[in-house]
Amino acid sequence: MFMYSDKNLKESDFQVVDNKKLDAENLCGSGLLHYFTDLRVKGNLKDCGCQGDEIDDSTLSTYKTCQNSYNGLYLNNVTSKDLSPLENIMQVKGIIDISNTDIENLSFLKNLVTFKYRNQETKERISFNLQNNPKMTRFGMPVLSVIHNTEVERSDGPEEGIVLFNFENLHPDFCLTVNEILLFLELNVTFRNLNAKICDVSQEILSEPSVCKFETLEKLHSECIFVIGDVVIDSENEHDIINVGNVYYIFGSLTIKNTKLQSLAYFFNLLAIVHLGNPFLKSKV
Repeated sequence: MFMYSDKNLKESDFQVVDNKKLDAENLCGSGLLHYFTDLRVKGNLKDCGCQGDEIDDSTLSTYKTCQNSYNGLYLNNVTSKDLSPLENIMQVKGIIDISNTDIENLSFLKNLVTFKYRNQETKERISFNLQNNPKMTRFGMPVLSVIHNTEVERSDGPEEGIVLFNFENLHPDFCLTVNEILLFLELNVTFRNLNAKICDVSQEILSEPSVCKFETLEKLHSECIFVIGDVVIDSENEHDIINVGNVYYIFGSLTIKNTKLQSLAYFFNLLAIVHLGNPFLKSKV
């Protein structure tokens, strides 16, 4: 059995509801159903997960045993300060949408490892939305490591869609850590909006030989893979450009001006420049 989506990529309506003698615990992962994220399986003798689109202040406490959330995870206009009932969720299938709340960070999803969404073709569809949360200062999902489009599992499926996130209208000091940014880069996450800074870099991270805070091009050593700061190359230091040969990521900006350089081949290892515009969150003393 295979169910096709409509022109807006909305999945077919599939419900297995209120069958008091039915053990549906393994239903959602069986056969071709494991491609789908918006399955509604509830009220049976055993269900394959909980329904993440039914969370509000009155139902929140019923999610204490939830490990797998289907139909995404929606926290819209939730006012509860205690989100601990969601801390056992290990997998979300479907869209994550957290909006119009006073939530400060997502650390309550401390066991969420896997986020699976379904995006077909190249139509723009936001899979993870953080929007209009004016007190949110951190992302803070400590073990998230898998972000996966179930559509790519189909050998006969249409072209894979992009991994599209939206982080918009959060606290002015909302920031991402270096490790969080690296995770998004590794998993090819694209942002419609990214209203964020880079969190203040801890001394623990800076103690790693591969991480360097940019001071001068001359001081950039050969082990430096991650450069934090605004890199400027000009007529005064262009003779030291060979020092960028092992740099993979720049967290800041890159400016090359007033030089006599004939090639930028020295940057042959550079994979990405993460520039958020005046991006660094300063420590508060």
